[in-house]
Amino acid sequence: MANHDHIWYYVCQIAS
Repeated sequence: MANHDHIWYYVCQIAS
């Protein structure tokens, strides 16, 4: 699994 940091970053951008 990828780093949660990277995933959270994308999630924050998409969920925005």
